[in-house]
Amino acid sequence: VAFLFACAQASAAADTLTLAAGDLDPPTAARLLAHGPLRVFVAGLGASGDRIVRIRHGGGEVPARRAEGVRDALVALGLPSARLELMPAAAGADEIILETVSGDKGR
Repeated sequence: VAFLFACAQASAAADTLTLAAGDLDPPTAARLLAHGPLRVFVAGLGASGDRIVRIRHGGGEVPARRAEGVRDALVALGLPSARLELMPAAAGADEIILETVSGDKGR
């Protein structure tokens, strides 16, 4: 898989993207790329090399595994894992929220 983020043509990514969890089950790189708004979000990440992506998810085992799958898919697409942060109990049980923040994991 080519380094997708270096080839991004999108002008800018949204700062926050809320997705229904069912849209991503199971979370794979192909499924992430097939989801239009998510594809635009992902493509815009290449232009923001200093930004961190928070993967907010509901509490519990199933939402946590889903969020880990999203993280793994983003890594498979070329995003460094150091730029990803999982945030448990920070979204509804049936949603995943991706948001970009500046700096060292937003701190």
